[in-house]
Amino acid sequence: LAFDFRAHGESGGQLTGFGALEKRDVLAAVRWVRETHPEQSRKIFGVGASMGGAALIAAAADSSPEGQAIAAVATYAVYDDMDLLVRDVSKEYFERPLGWLLEHVGVPLASVHAGTNLTAFAPAREVSHLWPRPILYIHGRKDEIIPFRRGQNLFEFTSQPKYHLWYPQGTHNDIVS
Repeated sequence: LAFDFRAHGESGGQLTGFGALEKRDVLAAVRWVRETHPEQSRKIFGVGASMGGAALIAAAADSSPEGQAIAAVATYAVYDDMDLLVRDVSKEYFERPLGWLLEHVGVPLASVHAGTNLTAFAPAREVSHLWPRPILYIHGRKDEIIPFRRGQNLFEFTSQPKYHLWYPQGTHNDIVS
């Protein structure tokens, strides 16, 4: 099953939770595939890129039957902590005081709009609940959106079995091409 998250691809909506809200979409998709295709869904393997990978990790960490049904996870270009990612982006791409405004005004306003504290969302805190299921991390060292160190930190937070594939020349959207 492949699907677009809310406000992405061909799905409607204007509101994104950068993975925090989309966790529920992943769980709903697992529930749907298990109910409508029980034979084909005896083993569910999740693959997610960027925000989708963060949502997938959070969903697989969920204690619900749907979360626990995800037998293995593979991600591409995922971040470890939204708050740290926002800080990285604000320092890298915005001059003062715009970076400060992004961190202290923009993200809190987006959190109110989304109905969840976006900066509290951290896949690194969720990933320990995947054990003993395996997880594969793929990340480009030249990712211009999710800094490589965010993915590398997430890998370090993860218990075995864990695997990584670091692409020396990989950028954020290379997974698509």
